[in-house]
Amino acid sequence: MRIFRLVLTAAVCGASVLLADTLFRTSILSHVRPLVLTPTAGRVYQPPVELRWSGPAQMQVTLRPSGGDPVELGLHSSPTTLPPHLFPRDGSYELELRAPRFGSWIQARQQFEVFARSGAERAPTLAETRGKERTKGVGLKELLRAIKASRAARERAHERMRSLAEENATLKEESEKLLAQLEVLSNTQDDDAGHIEELERQLAEVQRQNRALLDELQILRLRLGTLPPCAAWGYYAFPRPNTFPATRRVVVISDSAGRIFRSQPECELGRRSDPTAGSPCFCAASPWG
Repeated sequence: MRIFRLVLTAAVCGASVLLADTLFRTSILSHVRPLVLTPTAGRVYQPPVELRWSGPAQMQVTLRPSGGDPVELGLHSSPTTLPPHLFPRDGSYELELRAPRFGSWIQARQQFEVFARSGAERAPTLAETRGKERTKGVGLKELLRAIKASRAARERAHERMRSLAEENATLKEESEKLLAQLEVLSNTQDDDAGHIEELERQLAEVQRQNRALLDELQILRLRLGTLPPCAAWGYYAFPRPNTFPATRRVVVISDSAGRIFRSQPECELGRRSDPTAGSPCFCAASPWG
């Protein structure tokens, strides 16, 4: 009895599927399990890329670059074209199609390669894809081109790494030069600081000597202030005024007792008492010699 119910249920489901396929002129299975027709797996494409699928008329499209963040392309109908700006670099990409309703149940995925150079293969049309699939499937040439595209991407990455390494070496060399210049500048500043300290020390010594000289000058001025204006006074005398010719004149700076005339009054007293005096008193010896 239980087996009969299972058989009856399977028959009813099969009849429902056949009836639905007849009424809607399409297969329900294709709506439940959509199939990506283009791009095909393992083929290298040159942008733009044609997207075509069998299944629901409209589906939510997401593009996932290898090693990058997914890009939501929104709701599209089959067929549609993916423009070149969606493929910024060469490499592997994955397309994910989801139905607007029941997206977690009704979805499809497809991986393909993109190579933007002129030598890359043109994206085939649906007729070309079906013809090649009927003849030989995925050929060796497409596989070699995919490998070539991967190698080219790897070479570009290596070239970029070498360029960055050269830039790093250049920056390191410039940093070492700057450090050497900074060290020289620091040493120069140290030498300048030592030279400035030496100059300041010499300036302090000169100022000290200048103060000492000023003190000595002040003392000399005080001593000079105590000196008399004239060290010795005298007058001219003629020992024998009555002879002809008269004797030579002499300068008398002391009296008969040998006392030097230190002032003009002393000289005047001595001159008046000397009958040989022949001139008024004058300063015979200054204190400066």
